[in-house]
Amino acid sequence: MYRKPVKCSLKPVFGCRGSAVWVSIALAAGSLLVVSCGGSGSSPTAGLSHTSPSPIESIPAHGEGAPRVDWDHPFGIGSIDITADATDPAAMEARGGLTFAPVVPRFGLAPFIVQSSSTQSPPGDREMVFGYNFGTGPDFPVSGHVSVLETGYISTPMDVAGRVRVDSETNSGVSEIYVGNSIPAYFDVNSVENNAELEMTVPTSAGYVEVDIYGQSLPPSTCKKLANTFAS
Repeated sequence: MYRKPVKCSLKPVFGCRGSAVWVSIALAAGSLLVVSCGGSGSSPTAGLSHTSPSPIESIPAHGEGAPRVDWDHPFGIGSIDITADATDPAAMEARGGLTFAPVVPRFGLAPFIVQSSSTQSPPGDREMVFGYNFGTGPDFPVSGHVSVLETGYISTPMDVAGRVRVDSETNSGVSEIYVGNSIPAYFDVNSVENNAELEMTVPTSAGYVEVDIYGQSLPPSTCKKLANTFAS
């Protein structure tokens, strides 16, 4: 599954998808209600069913032969831990040396790790990640590992239609869908592996933040549920 390159060179690589950023959340057993995220006018989505997560471990990110990911340290050594400020966009921006205020996912849980990319990266090139581990259940039949990667160097909305038009010529799983409050999104589905990735540019009061949702094995329907919590 195709993923366009990103600026940070220290993120783990997942097969042919390119770099990705990771975030992890430890959840209690039971049902998870994914609540709204972002701006005004948003509303809760349907609950996601899961069980207690398995311990964080180094596991293949995509297929048995894929590079292994350290879920405890998604950006590796040299990254900036901003977990303590996970609910405060301004504090994350300041401590993480970012040039944008992150859009905080409100999934009803607190992330156990939030990171800004390497201190070796120029501030304008830095990205950040929230991570989740939903365990397994109907919505996460294989793995509950989900990442939410955010970048702020996008000055205008992503040209979803243009990217889909080009990429769909070689990848039949690529399409344009609308999530949240009519936010266009680039949706990439691997039907063989029942895995999906979604990218969108979320408007904020200060501009746009690009949000990329991806999991170790994230079903398309679950990926959409998570994306629908982002509203303009």
